[in-house]
Amino acid sequence: MGSKDTLSSFLAFGKAHYPAAKTGFIFWNHGGGSVSGAAFDEIYGYDSLTLDEMYAAFSEIYELSEENQPFELIGFDTCLMATVDTAYTFSDIGKYLVASQELEPGNGWLYSGWLGALAQNPEMSGAELGRAICDSYMDGCIAVGTADNATLSLTNLSKVGQLVTAYDNFGKEALAYACADPSFFSAFARIAVATANYGGNTKEQGFTNMADLGDLAYKTSDTLTETAGAVLAALNDCVEYTVSGQYRAEATG
Repeated sequence: MGSKDTLSSFLAFGKAHYPAAKTGFIFWNHGGGSVSGAAFDEIYGYDSLTLDEMYAAFSEIYELSEENQPFELIGFDTCLMATVDTAYTFSDIGKYLVASQELEPGNGWLYSGWLGALAQNPEMSGAELGRAICDSYMDGCIAVGTADNATLSLTNLSKVGQLVTAYDNFGKEALAYACADPSFFSAFARIAVATANYGGNTKEQGFTNMADLGDLAYKTSDTLTETAGAVLAALNDCVEYTVSGQYRAEATG
């Protein structure tokens, strides 16, 4: 499952045998964030599909375009895949992304919930389907007692370019401050440590180094005055819907 060729073969099969006016694609299994990707194969050395392998597989089978994405929705029923990098990778593949910032509990998505909604309204858009996935996921987590740390979000991939531009400018301003005063690194690091993070950032848990972009921009808005606000505005425009448990109220998607 960690092979790009396996994914491209599956995409080709689906395109040939199940054409549709609106198509969705869901990755299921473990997720490791921007660095590790998803779909770790326990038989083949835990090999995973990295983001570049995913993109290569889709580009082999489909003509990709940010103005006319071939997929209505891309979903990750996995941990840790609601990242800027994931969204940017799929911005010319799908119109919407549904993924989790945090680790997903073992119960995962509640397929009976959102598939039931889709059966009642097969014409629904990716945005409508994404909301149904988010809401049913939280309903399922509440039912089995795993909702406290749960997160899931719906991202409009057509607006990711604006977010990436704002994020780049955010980094440039931080670098400019650091060049002028190296002590800025220490101050910024303290803010980053205090920012909401996902997947574990301790010696016991391991380090994913995944911080909430919205929380980071908010906490640096008094320092990076020229760009932090633009990041928050772009993020708010890009992330159309979120659900989160009581211990993840700060999650911005």
